[in-house]
Amino acid sequence: MKHSMVGAVCCAALMTATLMLGGCDVTTPSQIKTGQMQVRDNVAVKHLPAGRVDEEQVNVVADDYIRNGKGAVRVVVPYLAGNPVERVTAERQGNLYKKSFARRGVATVVNYISVHNSADAENMYVSYSSTQALPPADCMHMTGADGASTINEVRHYQMGCEMDMAMSQMIAHPDDLMGVAGTPDDYSRRQGPLTEHYRAGTTNAPLNGLNASTTGTTTVTGGGVSTGSKNPNNGGGG
Repeated sequence: MKHSMVGAVCCAALMTATLMLGGCDVTTPSQIKTGQMQVRDNVAVKHLPAGRVDEEQVNVVADDYIRNGKGAVRVVVPYLAGNPVERVTAERQGNLYKKSFARRGVATVVNYISVHNSADAENMYVSYSSTQALPPADCMHMTGADGASTINEVRHYQMGCEMDMAMSQMIAHPDDLMGVAGTPDDYSRRQGPLTEHYRAGTTNAPLNGLNASTTGTTTVTGGGVSTGSKNPNNGGGG
């Protein structure tokens, strides 16, 4: 009796192991994200209110364009068709936005289009070519977050994709993900003179800044650093 029970247990264990091995092998797709972040040139489209100049939004768009944009910045100003007053108002708003972008050093091309729906005339549009960081091509949102809504779809989600989606939106300079195309020829020559002052024992001049430990209480002349420091990287900061 004892032997028959032991045999049954061993047989069940063997069958379980066989089923487990048969259900997952080296050809089974991974549930962990394996793709790499993408860097692509896309057309960035931003909305601006047509009734007023939103300086804060202008700064946001200008900062992104200066960091990652290229080519022309186009501003499209809609206005109600068949109403000359609306056209004049649209031109006034377009010129105000043009000047606002110019103060940030961004030149714009303004175009005016007529629309037949008042709701379509509430927003202006800014578009330009922009380098953007994107998650791997096969990534989808986590079930219940902002996409899939049923538990059946969770089997298609790869762990880590939601994190990559968030990270891609926080990368200020997507071009940095491309790395550098090799060391410039003059790099070593430029780095050489930086160490010559250190080897020669040349005393660095003071930075004339503020010492972090005394900021707000005492004005420190000379940056609060020793003039005898020989660190070439911080101008005497030790």
